[in-house]
Amino acid sequence: MADAMNIQKKNNVCSPVRLFDNPWLERLTFISFTTFLAVWLPIVLTVCIGAIWHARSMSSFIALGLLGLMTWFLFEYCVHRFLFHFKARTPKGKTFIFLVHGNHHAQPNHPLRSLMPFGASLPLAVVLGALVVGVAGLEHGLDFLSGFLAGYVCYDVTHYACHHFKAQNKIFMMIKRHHLLHHYQDPDMNHAISLPILDKIFLTLHKNK
Repeated sequence: MADAMNIQKKNNVCSPVRLFDNPWLERLTFISFTTFLAVWLPIVLTVCIGAIWHARSMSSFIALGLLGLMTWFLFEYCVHRFLFHFKARTPKGKTFIFLVHGNHHAQPNHPLRSLMPFGASLPLAVVLGALVVGVAGLEHGLDFLSGFLAGYVCYDVTHYACHHFKAQNKIFMMIKRHHLLHHYQDPDMNHAISLPILDKIFLTLHKNK
């Protein structure tokens, strides 16, 4: 059985799988790594600054930020397992799953399809931010959001790195191998990306042989 660390080059073709006939919609599905960082790092930094400004105390900022970060890890796992890999039965359902995630499995290493497009991530962040701040207020809501959004950025950077960066240390090598096993050996296992231990906790850890 081929090693997942070497098989990752498969399907790394120049032309991306086409998702929409409309060229404008199709363009919105592409995002480069540098563009992602240029947009999301300032957003997270701004939210963190706002959180510190409005926080009751630094301990509150840290505690709620960590809660937001841990919530992201669980959210990431659940979305990947139960939504992205939902076993749709209808043609429309199958098309939807392919649009949101199936295309990535069909072509896992295309550099413009390894990150969540802004057309999905930014509106979701705005809605989430409004809900959290609306419920918890600025003092606590921004603290939580700073950790949650930082977790999201760590997730997408980690995911991109798994497909496009060489492993430079043992920890990253473990994370990368964990994710590539999901792609090339069993897509129903190894759903966690940022925090692989969640697969062990929820009994979805691939037993590589």
